[in-house]
Amino acid sequence: MLEKFIRPYIDFILGASYNLHQILEGLGITSSSFLVQTPEGKITNSYWSPLEATAPIFGGLLLFTAFLFFITLLAAYALGKRKGVAITIIVISTPGILSLLGIFPNIDYLPERFFINEPGELGSEKGLIPLLVLGMLLGWSTLTIIYDHLKLNENFRQCYEILLLPTALVGAVFFVADNDASNSISLLEKEVTNTQQASHYLLNQVRRYRRHCIQEETEEKLSCQWGSYIQKRLLDLSFYEENLISAFLPESTYEFYAPQSEEISMSEITRIREEISAYNQEVCPVENLENGTHRLSPTSANCETPPSRFCTSFPDPPNGLVERFIAANTLALASECILPTLSNQKEKILNLISSVEKDKKSKNQRWLYFVLTSILIGGHLANASARVSRIDNRNIHNQKRTAKMLTKTFNKPATLLKNSGEGVRKATREIKNRL
Repeated sequence: MLEKFIRPYIDFILGASYNLHQILEGLGITSSSFLVQTPEGKITNSYWSPLEATAPIFGGLLLFTAFLFFITLLAAYALGKRKGVAITIIVISTPGILSLLGIFPNIDYLPERFFINEPGELGSEKGLIPLLVLGMLLGWSTLTIIYDHLKLNENFRQCYEILLLPTALVGAVFFVADNDASNSISLLEKEVTNTQQASHYLLNQVRRYRRHCIQEETEEKLSCQWGSYIQKRLLDLSFYEENLISAFLPESTYEFYAPQSEEISMSEITRIREEISAYNQEVCPVENLENGTHRLSPTSANCETPPSRFCTSFPDPPNGLVERFIAANTLALASECILPTLSNQKEKILNLISSVEKDKKSKNQRWLYFVLTSILIGGHLANASARVSRIDNRNIHNQKRTAKMLTKTFNKPATLLKNSGEGVRKATREIKNRL
């Protein structure tokens, strides 16, 4: 029976705990990752457990809720004495009573998914509700108790509400910030997609070139050897997500030409490029006309102009090795413009990842602002309660109700102890007199 009564409150606090843990994990304050160590301190295993990580937060919120319940009753007493306390207890007990009767709805405050070490994730919208309610009760009860002890008049309430109004304008700033964050995410996705597609496009051309080497029996050429070992790197880049691309995408074309974990001389790179240029001229010849213009090979299965977004960089020096505007030609192997473009992508992607990560953490920080706003709104409700109860018109005997009630409550045990002590001493004296 007791379990059914407290079930709504446990679900309420547990949902708030999960939501708060998701935010704190995004900020790097808490973590769902745990290490298993021997008594000597040696790490033997590791695991993830959001439930275990939420347990301390749940315990803290449970204590905070108990404290909040106490000061809420004090605030209710400050407004309506015993009647106010009775109404507050009835309202707070309603979910438990409805649960006992089996008619309280089953509200799931827990998130459907929990993201480990992922900034920008805010939990579920239902999990936010308990935190906002707790914040609002904290603001209402605290300011109500302050009203009971201090002579705050209507001028204070007007100033409070004037200061509260700009918080609505902050929402517009957050809207623009979220829009900018969305743009950064879109740009990052676009650059990653371009990198993947450019790598895949070049990979197909390299495979055709490799088949050409086998057919022509020229596998001893440096460019043919390059066409063999570069395929693994291009294949990986075709499927890597942004974190792997930012880690493994070469910073220069030198790394594209060099075998994995090996070095290559600049003269060897030049030879590779010259052989690729000769291959392009063989398969897709460019005809020089008398008037200084060129006639390109027609588009075919082996000759095509690479998409402009794959070739946004000029070829590497030295000048004259290949045509500067080679990206406009029909090519069999467009490595001269695609490889410089890919190497320049790394800095762009790293900058965008940094921007997106910063925006994600800002989302977690903005979430804390809304919890703070709920406390301020609770204070706004306290102002309304003060007006309705006409707390400013109370005489001196009706002020500081909570302090008087607490003093009276804690004085009773002291008085009982004092009286019982006197009784014991009196009985002791009577016994001594009889003896």
